[in-house]
Order: sequence, then C-alpha cells, then structure tokens
Amino acid sequence: MKRLQHLPLNINKQNGMTPSIEVQLARAKAQLSHLQNQDGSPHDATRRLYQRARIANEQLERIEIGRSLLPLLSKLDDSRSNDNGNDSIVEQIVNATCTATHLATVLSNAAEDATEECSSNNWQAVQDWYMNLHTSTRQSALSLFRKWIRQSAFPEEEGCAILQRVLAVNDDRVEQHEEDSNGHELMNEQQIQDWRRVSACLIELQVVHDALMTSKKQQQKNPPSNWRLDMLDEICRPIADRLRYHFLEETAILNQGNNNSAVPGAGSNRNTMDRFPEWLLRYLKEISEKVLTVVNEMKALMDQVVESALLRWNELQHDQDLTQSSLQHAILTIVPQWNPTAYFLREIVRMARHALRSKSYFSHPDVVGRDARHGVAKRAIEQLFLFDDYIQDRLLDSDAKDDEGLEVPRLVDVFVAANEGLFHWWIEEERYGAVVTLRKCADATLASFQKTKGEDEKAANATGKKMILQPKVQTALFPPIAELFISLVHSSRIKWNLFSSLQSQQHYISNVLGSISSDFLDMIHAEATLLRKLLLSSSKSSSIPSDQDLKINAMGWIGLANGVHTASAMIQSCNHLQQSQILDRIATSLDTMRDAIVEDFTTIFIETIVMERAKFASYTMRCPFLLSQSTFDDHRRGQREGSLVSNLHLSMNLNDSYHVLSVIVQACRDSLTTVEDMIANQQSNDVSIAIEAVSTSQMLSYGARAIMKALGTSISQKLLDIAIDPQGMTPEIQLAGARQFRFDATSIASLFSVSSESNGTGPLERVAAASHLMSLSATQLQQLKDTLFELSSSHNRSVFGDGADVMARRLEVESFYSDERLVIEAESMLAVKGFYALALEEALSIINRRV
Repeated sequence: MKRLQHLPLNINKQNGMTPSIEVQLARAKAQLSHLQNQDGSPHDATRRLYQRARIANEQLERIEIGRSLLPLLSKLDDSRSNDNGNDSIVEQIVNATCTATHLATVLSNAAEDATEECSSNNWQAVQDWYMNLHTSTRQSALSLFRKWIRQSAFPEEEGCAILQRVLAVNDDRVEQHEEDSNGHELMNEQQIQDWRRVSACLIELQVVHDALMTSKKQQQKNPPSNWRLDMLDEICRPIADRLRYHFLEETAILNQGNNNSAVPGAGSNRNTMDRFPEWLLRYLKEISEKVLTVVNEMKALMDQVVESALLRWNELQHDQDLTQSSLQHAILTIVPQWNPTAYFLREIVRMARHALRSKSYFSHPDVVGRDARHGVAKRAIEQLFLFDDYIQDRLLDSDAKDDEGLEVPRLVDVFVAANEGLFHWWIEEERYGAVVTLRKCADATLASFQKTKGEDEKAANATGKKMILQPKVQTALFPPIAELFISLVHSSRIKWNLFSSLQSQQHYISNVLGSISSDFLDMIHAEATLLRKLLLSSSKSSSIPSDQDLKINAMGWIGLANGVHTASAMIQSCNHLQQSQILDRIATSLDTMRDAIVEDFTTIFIETIVMERAKFASYTMRCPFLLSQSTFDDHRRGQREGSLVSNLHLSMNLNDSYHVLSVIVQACRDSLTTVEDMIANQQSNDVSIAIEAVSTSQMLSYGARAIMKALGTSISQKLLDIAIDPQGMTPEIQLAGARQFRFDATSIASLFSVSSESNGTGPLERVAAASHLMSLSATQLQQLKDTLFELSSSHNRSVFGDGADVMARRLEVESFYSDERLVIEAESMLAVKGFYALALEEALSIINRRV
C-alpha cells in the first residue's frame, strides 16, 4: 500500500480524472512497435532473417518442381521433335492422359512439401496447366466415346457385344468385323482397339483427378453423393434417350445413331395409364440384363488402368528418389469403394423415378381417382416391389458395399411410403387380400373333410341333406393352409425388407402380418376342432376307430404340428437381423398353438380312445389285484402270442390299448420315414444345401417326434403311478404279478424304442426300471435289501445287534437322508444294478412292498 501511495499519477487538468487501463495499454503497444521497427533493433534482424529464409524456401520449391517436371518436359520435347503431324486423335488423347497423370503426381508431391503461403505462388502455373489439359483431354475422349457408342447401335444386342469386347481386359477372340442384323458393318477391329484405349484414358483421367481433389481436400474415402462416373454416364445416355422417346413422348429425341426398336408401351397403347409401370419397369429390367454384362467388365478394366498408372508412378519415384505420395494413397483407398454395377443400377432407378414423376402416375385420376378401375394402383405398386427386389438382387450379386455416396434409391420409398394416404390404403388392401386368400384355402380344406350322403339317402332324408364327417387321406407333411401361410410370410418379408425405413417396416408387420397370423391361428384351431370330432366320431361311444381312421387322423395332427412349427421357424428367421417385438409375439403365439395341438391330441387319444374305449382304465384298476396275485391262468381269452421264454402274455384289457398305441406310433414312424426319404433324394456335396436339408428335416419331423414323445410320457406316467403306488393301492407285490406287470410295461415301452437297458431318465425309462426292480428274483432282491439295510444302519449299529430278521425290516428313507453320504452311496448302488432312473424313495417303496 505504501508503494501505491508514492506512484506518480497523471491528472487530467480539464476533468481531473485518471486515464483508463485500456488507454495506457494501447500507448505501451504503440511505443513497443515503434522501437521494433527502428533499424538495428533485435526484432528487425529476426524479421530480415525470416524473409531471407522464406525466399530460399521458395527457390527450393521452384527447383523441386522443375526437377519433377524435367522428365516430362524432356519427353514432350522429344515427342514434338519426332512429330510428323500424322498422330491420330487417339494417340493424342493417350499422350495427353499420360502428361496429365504426371502433372497430377507433381502437384501432389509439391503440395505435400510446400507451405501454404508459398505453394500458391510456385505451383499455380502447374495447376493451371494440369486443369486445362485435363479438361480438354476429357472432352475429346468423351466425344469419341459418345460417337462410337452411337455407331455401335448400343444398347442393342450387337452394341452390347461390341462394348463388352471393348471393356474386356482379356479379349482372346480373333479379329472380326461387327455387323448388325442387316449385315451392315458397325465397327472394325481397329475401331474397337481405339475405343478400348480411349476408355482406359477416360478411366485414368477421372480416377487421377478425383484422387487429386480428394487428397487436397482431405475428404472421406466414400465418393460424394454428386460424384459422377463419366464412362457410365455415356453408357446410360442412350438408355435415357430411348426411355424419354418411348415413354415420355419427347418426340424431339429422334434417331441418334440408335436403332430404336419397338418396346412395350410404344405405339397405340402409349397413353394407357393402367399398365404404364409394368411396361416401363419391364423395359428397364430387360435393358439392365443386357447392359449389366457390359458394366461388370468395367471393374476389371478400372483395376487394370489403376495398376498401370501406379506402375508408372513407381518407376518415376524410383528415378527421382521420391516416397509414395498422398495421390497414390488416395487412389488405393478410393478406387476399391467404387462399384460400377451399383452406379449403373442407381441410374436405372433414377430413370424409372423420373418417368413416374413426369407422368404424375400415383396422383393421376385414372389411377387413384374416383373413376379409376379397381386394382390399377395395387398392380402398379406390385410392379414397384418387383422392380426394387430385382435391383436389390443384382446389388447382392455384385457384392456392392453399403456406401452412402452410391446409395440406390427404392421406388417403394419414393412413391408408397412417402405418400401417407396411399401407403395406408395399400396396407389395408394387402391385409384384406391375404386374409381372403387364407380363408378360401381354409374353407376348401374343411370342405374336403365333409360330403353329403349319396342319392340313395335323399329320399329317406326328405327334410334336407344331412352332413356327415368323412376323413380324407392327407399325404402332405403339413396342411395346405400352413403352406399358404408360409408363402404369404415369405412374400411379406420381401416386401417389408424393401422399405428402408424401420417405421414403415414395423407398420407393415403389425397391420398385415399380425392380422393374417391371427386369422391363421383361428383357422388352425378350426382344423384341430374338426380332427377332434373325427377322432371321437363313432356310431357307438364304446367302439374303437378303425386302423385306417386312426392313422389318417394321426397324420392330420402331425401335419398341423409340422405346419405351425414351420411357420414359427419362418417368423423367427425373419427377425434374425432386426429385433421386432411384433415378430417375437407372433412366433410365441405360434409356438403356444403348436404345443397346444400336441397336447390336445395326446389328451383326447389317451383319455378317450385308450383309457375308455380300449379299456386301459380297466387295466389300471385291475393292476393292484394283478400285482398281488401269485399265480395266473395261462389260457385267458383273447390273448396275443406268448413269449416263448417266459410264457407270458399281455394282460387282460391291455390288448386293445396296445393295438391302438401301435397304430399311432406306426403313423408317426411312417411320417419320419417320408421325411428321411425326401431328404435322401436331395443329398448334395454343397455344405449350405446339406445344412438346409438338416434344418428342413428337423422342421418336418417335429410333429411326429413331439406326438410320440407326448404319448409315451402320458401312458408311461399312468404305468409309473401303478408301480410307485403313491395312493397306497398295492401294499404287497408278488413276484408272479410283478413279472406280468414288467412284461406289460416293457411291451408298451418297446413301442417307443425304450427298454430296461436304456440310459434315459424319462417316464418310460422309469417305468422300465421300476418293473425290472419289482420282478427281481427272491435271491437278488434279498441281496439288494441286505446291502441297503447294512448301509442305512452302519452309522448307528449296536455291537450286540438287535436280532431282528432283515427281510422283515422296512427300509426307511429317513435313515438314508440323515447322512448325505448314505444317499450318494445308495443311489450309486442302485445305478450299478441298473436302476439309476429311479429316485431312492421310489426304489425303497418297491423293495418294501415286494414279498
């Protein structure tokens, strides 16, 4: 504070105020600048040194540019001295292209080495030289290319063949003259060779120029949206001229060297609006098929031209000891991204878009007006989908990358999705058409199960025709309604994938696919209801259906399960790229219906046909008495062939149950055999085809396998209840009764290819193990019981023993579970004996009840 008090203050005598800090700072800067500008100051010396260094740098840049241009100038001087004035225009274009490429390399190297301030003064003249040379050479080459493409009658067959030879990298065909259909010579061999050289020059000029501009501006590697490929533009020009002449009625475009053959839509029907998209898009597809063979050759020619240019640059760099320039790096980065096929297809789609917009087709009163004929707009939209699908397939064939600069527009986005009113109208038409188609198929299927009685019954039924259910043999692996639904799903997937907007895709899925899926489930339910009636229909409620009726009915249920399962797999495959909750819900509903079909058939067949009509319920009620019997009458009425070894037969009331089960199981096996034979006939060494065959086999065999598994589980659970006896209906098990029960159980299990030696742990395996355990001989059972008893009492055994009879003692489960090690040892012991499918308490229950 004391220092501040002694600082001198300049007081303004007029107003008595102190100057501001900003004024003092400005004065200080002015005094410093004055001192620095005085001769002899340190800053003046630094400034003069910087100016001399800058002048020296400019001189070095000039020397470097001159050194880079020296080979080019020497070559040009030699060519001028040897020029006798006889060089053709093609030779001039080739030489000018080489010169332009050399200049582009010099510009690229100089731009990398020079500073921003000095470069504009040193290589501006070289840049002007390059730009003028590039422009004039490009125009000359384009003029020749345009002249020859008209002379070749492109895009006629002859013109496409000539242009394909021009662009072919390896053309080994003998020298020939190309003629048109009238025998007039179109082009000779020399013209074709000249055309090929000019085409290579066009590619090199554009590739080098675009790479030079990209390396200067440091743009991204993808081509910009306004990027043009000169040679392909010239190829597309005759196509665009024809389209305008034939479809847009621009009569000013007359014959320009092309043979304007008749196209669909020309002539008296030109003004017909209802078929305009069909004719237009069919014409463009036919033209594209011919021209794509030409365009596909362009990529190889482009690679060859770039390789040749890079080879010349490598020689130049080796002579002048230069490193790889940014120009070469830009070419190597950009050129692989250019896809001539995608570029050509984009131009074709743009032509179609321009033609439809010029006609204002989807706002024309003959198409969408009140007086428009029904179906015109819908058929036109279908043509748009077919055309877009064709374009996308060709893009996939060409391995086109998803480049933003070469994005191919889609007509359905332009004319359908973008028009909200038209889009919603078309969605409703799609939904209605699909639902009507499904219902017609369902009605035809249901009608095939019914027929009226014959003429001889009409008199007796004077009140009207009485409808009776009549099964019809189904040979297909799934019903026609499922096949139709899968076809509709496939068609719908193609359509919604052609929309680029996710919102449009979801709107289509929810309104069209969701609606037809709901109707499909209702129709499947109706068929299942009819099959249920057929299975239960009989003149007497106690009679068993015939084998033929059972087999036909089972095949119907198998087909329904296969159809719904395949439809669900189809829906899930549609959702592997983009997660759609709607598709997930549809697939879940189909899976639920599929499981319900299997469960419904199993329940009806087991509870009604097997239990009631085949008297399996009577068998289950007699089983406690059967197991308690010690002897049996070997001459019972109605028995099957006996076992020669054990002299046992199926028990009473089990023959019919065994028979109807065998009929259904055989129907399932026949279905599996049909699938195996179908797959065997389609064997191929192709891995993808083999994988598809395995997937198809799994889908088409689902119904048979699921029904067999469900039947085996249901019937074995009833047998298992008899063996385990949770209700306590069988307090004692005699050996004779146990052996009879084992024969019955194993006979039924053998229908499902399950034996007592099977390694599974399902209900069938548990029944086989339980029946085996209860039918052990007295000696085997005594040994097993002694071992288990010793194991259970080992931790609490008295030294003097209790003197009780081991056979009379019960094996209590609690004595094992008191120590976890005892449970493990007991289960291991049972597993070694072959009873691993049984739980410990189940095995102990059977052992305790055996007497």
